[in-house]
Amino acid sequence: MNAKEKDAFQERCRAMTTEDLVSATTVHRKDYQDDALCIMDRELTSRNVPAEQKAAIEKEVVQQEQARERRYRGIRGWLVVFILMVAGGSLIDLLSGVAALREAQSFVAVLLILPGVLVALYGFMAFVLLLRKKSSAPSHAARWMIVNFFYGLIVAIIVYALTRSTAGFIILPSAAGLLLWLYYLENSKRVAATYERKTEKSANTPDARDGFSRA
Repeated sequence: MNAKEKDAFQERCRAMTTEDLVSATTVHRKDYQDDALCIMDRELTSRNVPAEQKAAIEKEVVQQEQARERRYRGIRGWLVVFILMVAGGSLIDLLSGVAALREAQSFVAVLLILPGVLVALYGFMAFVLLLRKKSSAPSHAARWMIVNFFYGLIVAIIVYALTRSTAGFIILPSAAGLLLWLYYLENSKRVAATYERKTEKSANTPDARDGFSRA
């Protein structure tokens, strides 16, 4: 952080409420870089906030966040749709892959189909993790969607090169759905609460847009 950035950040901190400063330097302390923390700590110290008031604010912030997490925690709403999509997509891919393996008449065909079966099994693993509410589940589900899309695209390219058939490229429009679901996994409050992922900070506190939050 250069001198100009420090001055700008210090001005922003002066405009913050005491509650937001306490929240940033206690509950969300791990989210900020050391330079930003030093500036916020100095600003908070300059306000001579009593220890009792600081502790009360910190307790209230924690209670508010816990209440918000309880509100969003649970497999409901769009999360149900997403989990069903993972389960359905994996099941369809697995059944079609096994059927194709049975009918495969060349080693090349087996090489093309077998990875798809493995990807489908990975999707089932992600589905189970989602149901069990494991913290790694959203990441595995996102990887499954990405791998599944690019596997289909690679197969479409190979088939086109061998047969000039463009049927496989029907997968391309699904890229829009892929991006929407990835955005959902990254930004959904329900996903964050249910799988105990990091939630977004208050709009009144310095955030990633300032460049002072930790990567």
